Amino acid sequence: MTGPKRKNTVELASEYIFKGGAYVAAGVLILTAASWFSIQLISDTSALVTLYAGPDSVGGAIHIQLGVVLGLVSAKIAMYGIRGLKWLCVITVIPLIAFIIYTAFFADFTSIVINSPKTISLYGLPAVIVFWLAATADYLTFFRHSDSMRQSVVALLAILVFSIVVQVSGAFLGGSVLPGRESLEVIDAYPSGWLSLTAYTGFLILSNLAINIANIYWASVAWELLVPKYVGKKEYLILGLIGVIWFVLIRSEHVHIFLATIGDIIIGCLACVFVMVFIADKLGHHRLMLSDKIIASIGWTIGSLAGLVYLIVFEGSQINSLFLGAAITSTLIGTLTTGRWLLGKSHSLVR
Repeated sequence: MTGPKRKNTVELASEYIFKGGAYVAAGVLILTAASWFSIQLISDTSALVTLYAGPDSVGGAIHIQLGVVLGLVSAKIAMYGIRGLKWLCVITVIPLIAFIIYTAFFADFTSIVINSPKTISLYGLPAVIVFWLAATADYLTFFRHSDSMRQSVVALLAILVFSIVVQVSGAFLGGSVLPGRESLEVIDAYPSGWLSLTAYTGFLILSNLAINIANIYWASVAWELLVPKYVGKKEYLILGLIGVIWFVLIRSEHVHIFLATIGDIIIGCLACVFVMVFIADKLGHHRLMLSDKIIASIGWTIGSLAGLVYLIVFEGSQINSLFLGAAITSTLIGTLTTGRWLLGKSHSLVR
């Protein structure tokens, strides 16, 4: 990931599962990024509209207009590429951390009723594993810009710690609010006045821009393979516009979540391919051969199909579907690779 021959997600897919597989992965990446772009717009603008115009305005003209404006701002900043993303993150990380600290010391959430009591359980452990597994495929695109392996490790640890804090805080902050009164209840937990309202508004806007610009850049590597004629600033602008159009055309957050889940299953299984091929390479100490690509393609295809069938036909949960696909992909690649290795050993012994 940070070696002399750094490759992004699509380039690794092309190396591990043939060129055709890379095109499939590229198409899925763009679809998934567009869906997550829209999900972020819908959730954050729903909260903002609820705060300033009331719950009845969610889904109305002002809601759509606000989403379009935020989406276009994301597209404009994304035109500066990885440098634009870098500086936006540098600028936004301090206000976001400050808001989390402000929440920890001044917000009172005892008045908010939680409908389903939460208890300590290992049931969510697969969800955490699968989330970071799918993220493995994404990080390749970003960490190819790091200066060294050490820098990447430090950054990954920082991301892990910060993600835990933000995600735990998100349970209270309402960062993914659905249309309704949730954001009103959340803001009521803060001291009354313009400071709390401004801080909460800033948190929603800054986090939305940072996440959606990352979504655009993530999709850009796929775009470069599919449409190499329009790259650079043009591709970032086009991808941002695609995200905005996707948001306007499909107003249901549930539809976007379903589409994003389909993409996450396929990308999560692709991440398993990366991990398993990496492990096989370290243990076997051999160059990638045609048989490795065939095994990786079989594992990725069957694992992805299994996860999609469980999601669509058997109406399985999103997490369980992704976990099933990832498990089958890893098991198939591990078993077939081991079988091929044992077969090669037996042939060498016979000779």
